[in-house]
Amino acid sequence: MKFDASRTILCFEPGDWSEYVKYLDGTYWSAAYVYEEYPTFYRVLTEGVAGFRYEITINKDGGAAQTTFEATYKNQHPRFPSVSTTTPVTAPTAVRLSTGSVYYDGVQSGQLPTSLVGGRLDVNFGSWLGSTAPTVGQKTSSASLPVVLASDQTLNTVTGNTTATGTLGSLNAAVTIALVGQQSVGFQLAAGTLRGTIMPECSVDNGTTWVQTFFDNPTTGDKTATEVFTPTNSAITRGICGVAGATHVRVRVSAYTSGTAAGTLTAVQFSRQAFLSEGAVCNAAPVVAQLVGGSDGTNMHPLLVAADRSLVSRPAEIATFTVLATGTAVSNNKSLLSIMNGAGSSVVLKVMSIYIVNVQSVAVTGIIGTFELRRITGHSSGANITAIEELDTTDTLNASVTIKTGATVSGESSNLLWRSVFSTDEWASGTLDNEALENIFQTMFPVWSRPERNSKHLTLKAGEGLTVKFATNSSVGTFDVMVVLGQE
Repeated sequence: MKFDASRTILCFEPGDWSEYVKYLDGTYWSAAYVYEEYPTFYRVLTEGVAGFRYEITINKDGGAAQTTFEATYKNQHPRFPSVSTTTPVTAPTAVRLSTGSVYYDGVQSGQLPTSLVGGRLDVNFGSWLGSTAPTVGQKTSSASLPVVLASDQTLNTVTGNTTATGTLGSLNAAVTIALVGQQSVGFQLAAGTLRGTIMPECSVDNGTTWVQTFFDNPTTGDKTATEVFTPTNSAITRGICGVAGATHVRVRVSAYTSGTAAGTLTAVQFSRQAFLSEGAVCNAAPVVAQLVGGSDGTNMHPLLVAADRSLVSRPAEIATFTVLATGTAVSNNKSLLSIMNGAGSSVVLKVMSIYIVNVQSVAVTGIIGTFELRRITGHSSGANITAIEELDTTDTLNASVTIKTGATVSGESSNLLWRSVFSTDEWASGTLDNEALENIFQTMFPVWSRPERNSKHLTLKAGEGLTVKFATNSSVGTFDVMVVLGQE
C-alpha cells in the first residue's frame, strides 16, 4: 500500500486482492469501493470520512498471510455507498461526536456557550412553574409566572367620593368642590332661613373663571338656572349639569335678602349625564330644545305642537308675487301677458292663480272673445311689466324671470292649458247686464288656479314660459290680467 507524506491512502499495488476497511475499535465495518484499471490493475480506496482513522487488512489470493497498516483518510468530499429502500437494516448505525481533539461516546458538558447556559438553560423550569408538566387553568401566585406593570406605566387613580360643605348666608357666599377626576356632582341644601337666589357654576381653569350652568331636578327632570327662596328655603336635592373639562363646581348666592342655609356638594365617579333638553311631560319647556322633525331634503325643520298638544300642520311657504298688466287692449292672437323663466335659472316658478277682468267702461260694440293659456319657450319685444309686488318684502324675484305684455312669443304649445270665453262689451253702473255680472265673477274668481289641493301648481322650470293670449280676431275690449306667482 502506498501513502503520501501525510499518510493519506493513495492506492494499492496491482494484483487480485480484496480489501476491507474497519474502525480501529472493530465495531463498524464498511466496504470500500474498488476500481480496476486495465492493464495496471490499480485499486483505489474511494470511501471514507475525512479525519477518521482506518485499519487496512490485506489478504493476498485468499491466503492466511496478512499485513496490517494504519492510515488516516483525508478526502474532503467523501462518498458513501447508497442503500436501497428495500434492503433491511441488520445493524444500527451511529455517528461519533468530537470535542475538537478527541471522539467521545459518553455524556459531555460545557459544550454550549456560557452566556446561553448561564442565562437560560441552568434554570429549573419545573421548579419555576411548580410542575414539570404544567396544566391549564388558574394557579396560585406561587405557581404562576410573575407579571408586573412597566416601571413607567401611567396609572389611573380611582378615588372615593369627595364632599365640600359651607354656609350660604351672604351675597356671593359659595360652596366649592374640586372634581379631581370625579365625573358628576350633586347638591343638597338643608332647610334653613335663607331668603335669596342660588345658582350653580363651573370652572375649567381651577376656579379662576366661572360660568353659569343648570340645576337638574331629579324628581321632575326640569333644568333651571337658579333656585329662588321666598320667604325661606326648604330642603332641596339637585344635580349639577356638568361642563366638559370642568375642574371645579360651586353653588353661589347670586341674590341675597337674609338668613342662612347649609349646603353640601358631593362629587362621585358615577356619571348620569343630565341633558338640558330633558323635561317632564306637560311641564315647562326644557332649557335647550331638542329638534324632533323632518327634513325638506336639505335642512331639518321642527314639528309644531299646539297648546292642546295636537300636531300643527302648516304647508311650506314660498316667495310669492303678484304681477298685473292693467288696461290691456285686445287684438287678434295678442299675448296679453307672458312669463318666461330663463334658461339656466336657479329657481322654479309656481303659477298659483290667474285673473282676467273686463275693465272696458267706454261704450263699444263688443264680441264674444276667447282667452287661452298656453306654454311657450321664449318671448321678445313687447313691454316689460314692472307692476310686480312681493307678498313678503324680504323676497326678491329672480333676475332670470322676465314678464311682458304684447310680446312676440316662440315655441307656443299646440295644447291648451285652459280657455275662458267672455264678452268684450263695456259694463257700467246702473241696470245689471251681462257684462256687469261677468265683471263680478271675474273679480272674485280666477280663470286658473290649482285644480285640487293635492295637485301640483302650474310649474315653470328653467327655459319654460307661459302666455295668456286673446285668441279672437277682434280689437274691441280692454282687460286687466293678474297672475299670482310663487318662486322656490
